[in-house]
Amino acid sequence: MKNILKIMTGIWFIMLMFQVLSAYAVTLAGVPDMVTILMMMAFAVVVVREFKRGIVREMEQDSSGS
Repeated sequence: MKNILKIMTGIWFIMLMFQVLSAYAVTLAGVPDMVTILMMMAFAVVVVREFKRGIVREMEQDSSGS
């Protein structure tokens, strides 16, 4: 159950970061839509890769019993 909560918290944080970045890019910085989309796609690749690594690491720790 603890791992599920960590994963859900991670997903929530990722969604929050995307909302903050898109709001900043559109409202404050005045970045064109295409640049915002490209920036979000690049950010998504990094986030998904790191999130996957974190999940794998948590599962390995659980299976080792520590």
